Amino acid sequence: MIRDFSVRRLAEFACRSGDLYPPRSGVPVDAEDGIRVQKEVQAQRSRSSSNYRKEVSLGTEFNLLGVTKMLKGRADGLFVDDCEAVIEEYKCTNELPSEPGPVDMGQALIYAGLWALDNDQEQINVRLVYVNRDDLGEVAFVQSFDRAQAILILTLVLTCYEVRMRRHQTRVAARQLKLCRP
Repeated sequence: MIRDFSVRRLAEFACRSGDLYPPRSGVPVDAEDGIRVQKEVQAQRSRSSSNYRKEVSLGTEFNLLGVTKMLKGRADGLFVDDCEAVIEEYKCTNELPSEPGPVDMGQALIYAGLWALDNDQEQINVRLVYVNRDDLGEVAFVQSFDRAQAILILTLVLTCYEVRMRRHQTRVAARQLKLCRP
């Protein structure tokens, strides 16, 4: 049996940094507002370019501790031409940030790696776009990679996840052994 594993979940696990409970600035954006804003941004992009696709499904199978998993997700936006791919991830916010969130960027980088596995574009650009809920103002953080680098980043994130899961499995086994001793 293959178990599904989301790109966002992997990013939250492997790409988080800082405090366990980082301080929040302001009120979080309502999910309905986030969906509305994302659809508006996607509609704008669709009107401005025939090379744009929205909600692009990406995935790959991988083996983790003897279990086959399907890493799956949907990139919010994708521009593709003969030379390059631009993968966009949109995040709705009340206040535009001055730097990208590590989990948000991690999610976009994982999408780039998944795209690179199945496609031949040598240049892959990741564009993490924060969009203001009220006025649709944007700030974008862009990183560029060649195909091999994008695949390497995905491999590194999956390896970090596997190492942490192996350590967890070892701790659980050691704890169980201690509990079973008389």
